[in-house]
Amino acid sequence: MALEIVDGGTLDNVRVSKIDIEGVSVPLFLRLGNRARQYGRKDKPPVGTFRNVRISDITARSVSPVGCSITGLPGHPIQDVTLSNVKLQFEGGGTAEDAARKISERETSYPESTMFGTLPAWGFYCRHVRGLKFHDLRLSTSQADLRPAMVFDDAGEIEIDHMDAPFAAGAGPLLRLINARGATLRNLASRDVVDTLLGLEGKETARIILGDCEAKSVRQLVSKGADVPEGALTRQAER
Repeated sequence: MALEIVDGGTLDNVRVSKIDIEGVSVPLFLRLGNRARQYGRKDKPPVGTFRNVRISDITARSVSPVGCSITGLPGHPIQDVTLSNVKLQFEGGGTAEDAARKISERETSYPESTMFGTLPAWGFYCRHVRGLKFHDLRLSTSQADLRPAMVFDDAGEIEIDHMDAPFAAGAGPLLRLINARGATLRNLASRDVVDTLLGLEGKETARIILGDCEAKSVRQLVSKGADVPEGALTRQAER
């Protein structure tokens, strides 16, 4: 399932539900780009708008290790997207080198689900987004994967409520937030021993609220880069 807008215009108020997917490269791909084809216009269209999307009741099985992406552009975020009751099963097998990959913007490129190659997250790679919410998200892999389950980069007002994902021994953090400005993370679960639950990076990271989490054990709750401001993280009292 791909929602794409790259030649100007507006994508707004879209609802997608009750989709069953099997054996594809990427089950979910959301992209705001700036190819800016003119289609007879004298001038190039401005960057479009991508907002108000609700995706629910999605199941996917046997999908490739690439990962899903939700990506806007610097200064032009994808806005107000909610994914609820989503269950995705990936092949896995990602390496530490995959986790460390730097992803170029590819602002003017044709939008396709594999355009960034293997992503630094095996579940969701989310960059230049605001108001992104995940409710009841269940992720799994067929084989161990050393990438984070989810990466958020240049993200604002993120919410995750009820997420279940495996953790591979020797992997980095289960969730990685880079320059995230406002995130509420609660009811996080893993059936495995988790080395590090949450990785925070970037001098703009602030207002991160971490609530309940449940795992076989968590060896380190949070790792923070040297440039992360003091007080960026708040623990929410367990209910």
